Amino acid sequence: MRFLMVLIFISATAAGAAAQTPCENDDALALQLIGNSIRADHTNATYNCCSSMAYSFEASEGQLLLIETEDLAQACHCECCFALAAVIADVPSGDWTVVLRWFDYEQSAWRELSAPITMPVGIAKSPSLGGQGKSQCGGDTVVGIGPESTSWGLLKTTYR
Repeated sequence: MRFLMVLIFISATAAGAAAQTPCENDDALALQLIGNSIRADHTNATYNCCSSMAYSFEASEGQLLLIETEDLAQACHCECCFALAAVIADVPSGDWTVVLRWFDYEQSAWRELSAPITMPVGIAKSPSLGGQGKSQCGGDTVVGIGPESTSWGLLKTTYR
């Protein structure tokens, strides 16, 4: 009986440890147009298991800078691989470069990924930060992204 209980404990510990590991692949940035918004997905992001994410945003001539920061108010003694996403809403039409910046604790340095995107039909407003979301530890499905757009820009333009 003792042998069986030890085996169950070791098996459960190994399964839990497998879900709490850093990412095996490099960080990646993928962009998606949603109406007059851009969804930026940061996949293979290694962060503390219990941290939450915060985003800040800056727009300049042809560039949308998204800064991803980790809130370690309730940090754990483990790391996880996450899929993260943030939405930049009310993007005017034109060619843009989206830059994602974050602090990589494994390399002790700020890192950036960037990608070009063209907003075919935008609105004449200033871009702003929309919703954001995060997967579960080791997951690849982002939840809690919130509203994908803060306006009806593309829909109104389509039916005018």
